[in-house]
Amino acid sequence: SAGDFIDSALGVTTGGGLVFVADVTWYRVLAFDAALTRHIFTIDQTNISSKLTAVTGCSVKVPILGQGFLGPSCFNPHGMAWRSTASGGKLFVADADNSAVLIFGSAGRHIHTIRDPLTFTMPRGLAISPQGRLLIAERSRVLLLTPRGKLLDSLSLPGAQNLLGLACDLQHVYAADPTANAIFVLSMAPTPSPPSPEHWGGLGQEL
Repeated sequence: SAGDFIDSALGVTTGGGLVFVADVTWYRVLAFDAALTRHIFTIDQTNISSKLTAVTGCSVKVPILGQGFLGPSCFNPHGMAWRSTASGGKLFVADADNSAVLIFGSAGRHIHTIRDPLTFTMPRGLAISPQGRLLIAERSRVLLLTPRGKLLDSLSLPGAQNLLGLACDLQHVYAADPTANAIFVLSMAPTPSPPSPEHWGGLGQEL
């Protein structure tokens, strides 16, 4: 079962008939079947391209007892989100330690990395809007980007300190902040015409 594999779960999302769990103790993402009874595959630093390793300057760690990687890793998953595509889907994973959002295919292959220090440096929470846009929670703000990483908008939330969890529906974005002991609610509304496909409709409310 999932409990036999997971040591310290921080993030979870679903997609493509699978459940993905970020296990931060062993620096990996575990994929299970929908019933959480069968482990399908693991995403860890061995899935990351050597090009990314060179950019981040992280040190490649040796697996410990076949479980995962102990110590600073080239991959430290936090928030995750799934985006359905014609080819099946893509898993977006926030890696705050390496200032990146990594994108994996439905079978766990690393296919793209979003990294722009001028846009974000510590992504933690992730969500995909109904329009397919990428939402990133970082410190006290929420960013709106295209799936390829182009910044569309950014909103700082007064009172927020350490935004971690992120979720959204057709009309709202919900951002959890354990440090501020609050959940912030942002409203989104479609614009009538391009170039901005969506925008923030308010400054956010604290619950």
